[in-house]
Amino acid sequence: MVLTSKLCNLCKTNIGKKFKLQCGVCKSYFHLQCGNVTEVDARIMQAEKTPWSCKNCSPTQTSSSSRRSLGFSQNAPPAEDPELKSLIKELQLELREIRKSMDFLNEMYEEEKKRSNVLVDMVNEISKENNVLKQEVNQLKTILNVREQDNIKNNICVSGLIASEDDKDSTATNLSKLFNALNAPVSEAVLSNLNYLNTKNSGIKVIVTLPTTELKKLILEARAKKGKLTLRNCGLGEASTPIFISEDLTKQTYALFKRAKLLKEHGYKYIWYRNGNVLARKDDGQPVVAIKNEAVLDGLLG
Repeated sequence: MVLTSKLCNLCKTNIGKKFKLQCGVCKSYFHLQCGNVTEVDARIMQAEKTPWSCKNCSPTQTSSSSRRSLGFSQNAPPAEDPELKSLIKELQLELREIRKSMDFLNEMYEEEKKRSNVLVDMVNEISKENNVLKQEVNQLKTILNVREQDNIKNNICVSGLIASEDDKDSTATNLSKLFNALNAPVSEAVLSNLNYLNTKNSGIKVIVTLPTTELKKLILEARAKKGKLTLRNCGLGEASTPIFISEDLTKQTYALFKRAKLLKEHGYKYIWYRNGNVLARKDDGQPVVAIKNEAVLDGLLG
């Protein structure tokens, strides 16, 4: 099945440069029609390297046995049949169009694949930059929160001491009595810097700015020793209204403390705050963990 010029072993005419058959046994050349083989079958045989033998070398073969049993047969239609040639041309045209479509689709696919890879790289790059920005923002928020907490380091919050706006005039006096009851005497003169905050559950909260951090620490330690505080056991009336004393926190630290309570679902027994720091401990005797920011808490929560 070659294209060089040879004589056909059957009709003894020059084959020319047409596609031709060569017997794998006797090595003779034949026209396609003399070998009763279509050009399509011949090309398939060439592509698949299927051997072909002429009728003399393979007398038992007939064209009806299969497409590749290609001996001579008087009943087979000639390869130059106009209808068959027309059909072959149509099929060849259709195949060309299919190949063009497949090539086009493949080019489109490769182009979209390249675009997709570029977009994935861009998304990954943006994601990395976003993570870096988040870290920087968290660092700035932590620094700012530390400064804000330092500004209120001498503050304590007292709830339950006053119930209405009318009680504000006697706030300093009642605070002095409260601290004296805790064996942490404070004169009314140093209790002039007071702020008030309305709350839903505890009435009006009093934010007291003390002159020193040592005095704040003394009051908080005395409160812990005293245990439960009420207006009655502090000598401020007969009511059993509870009084709560705590250190003042920034909004960010307070929000961090509230969220840190989720650690109890992760095996932590104690969650508290001291000197503006949120702390946690799994059990007695275990090391204390300082929760400085949301990133640290996220790591503990897993």
